[in-house]
Amino acid sequence: MRTFAFVFIASTLITQNAFAQSSQRVRPDFQHGDIVTSNTGRMDGNLAIVSEANSDNIVGIYNESTQSSNLPNILISGIAYMKFDHANGEVVRGDLITSSSALGKGMKANVSGMTIGVALEASSPGMELLKIAVQPAWRSTTIEN
Repeated sequence: MRTFAFVFIASTLITQNAFAQSSQRVRPDFQHGDIVTSNTGRMDGNLAIVSEANSDNIVGIYNESTQSSNLPNILISGIAYMKFDHANGEVVRGDLITSSSALGKGMKANVSGMTIGVALEASSPGMELLKIAVQPAWRSTTIEN
């Protein structure tokens, strides 16, 4: 039990250090709701706006309201509005969301792989921002019996 607590604390410190280092690499062309990727799949890599469907290197959502003096505006956990593309059809609450080939946008995940999170609302035609629970992680979209 104590080892787990130590590992958790060490992991938190590493994450905070990665945030501090990445604040220098947030590009001025990032816009509210953009999905952010990096060359390493971590916050310590070169950050960019995602432009690849089902990207393996998703790290978070650019969110103007999370600005801090020493942290970038990239939400890696929590609730955010994300730019949305209807490429894989309409989304219902609870659907997994991944990156789209449309610059900075997410879409309904229809294959196993890296996801940015889970939809907290259903999409509708013409919708540009979708409310999601941000939880970047690899997930399987298949259900086994």
